[in-house]
Amino acid sequence: SEQQSIPQGDPDSLAAAEKKERVKARWSLLRGALMGSSAAHEKGPATINKHSMNSFAGFQVLDRTVIQDTDEHAALLDKCHNDTIDEGQDGEASSSWDFVQNSYTSKEGGQIQFITREVKRQQPQQSEQSFATSQSSMKSRVEALLSHRNHGVDNTGNVRVWDAEATLAGFLLSVLLSEEHNDVFDSDQDTSDSDNIMDLRSRMKNALCRNEESICADNGQGQEKCNILELGAGQAGLAGLAVASASNSLNNMKSLQLVLTDGHPKCVENNRFCSTLVPKREDISIDSQLLLWDSSAKGLEECQRIF
Repeated sequence: SEQQSIPQGDPDSLAAAEKKERVKARWSLLRGALMGSSAAHEKGPATINKHSMNSFAGFQVLDRTVIQDTDEHAALLDKCHNDTIDEGQDGEASSSWDFVQNSYTSKEGGQIQFITREVKRQQPQQSEQSFATSQSSMKSRVEALLSHRNHGVDNTGNVRVWDAEATLAGFLLSVLLSEEHNDVFDSDQDTSDSDNIMDLRSRMKNALCRNEESICADNGQGQEKCNILELGAGQAGLAGLAVASASNSLNNMKSLQLVLTDGHPKCVENNRFCSTLVPKREDISIDSQLLLWDSSAKGLEECQRIF
């Protein structure tokens, strides 16, 4: 199509042209979601990515690296393959996942690492696909777009691990790895905001960690317990699994009962698998359950069921 010239210095015309560009790019993203990732890039990634969720690289609080071509990767693939067969799925579905090493290192040098299984961000495109495979792929994409009708919640949790989840995981680990029980938090924010953050960190550490007196008096009986319920955990429950991994590594942590919840059954299923990748002490329990949390009577009933 011909490119229309926009009069210079005409704010209304410039705003209308920018709006038209956004609408066109978003329709291209929708077409790509239906037809496959190759269709989304027919006009070049530069046009699309400006309006895509992938245009923001994230705060990168966690060091997240895809595990590839190692003995560990081969063992994880075998575990994933066996899990998909046990769940009654095609064992080849294991090829649609990545295994990600999540790592956080504190300013004092403490480190927590854990592995999650996450959907591949970009599936490899084959030059030729059978009609049956193409139809199956299209059906899967349409199902994802209609997730809010079929499951009462959209499919965003299965698309990727969102940066908000990784940022929350990093914040929790920064609290747990701090050397002081009531640590000092360096911040350039206003005093009131800084005080609120310090208070939050202190309360969180008190909830998750035992103080020195309880550690010294610990005789192995009646150990303090912390119950955590994560809402909207997405496909990999990074925040909850980060705390569980820290509980396994740090001797000042309370015993832990963690419940990861999400409204989409695929997220619940993958969180259940991810929980098996976290080494756990005997006093650490991780569960994954379906929960559509809202203010309706049904939402209240579902929350009461979990609690």
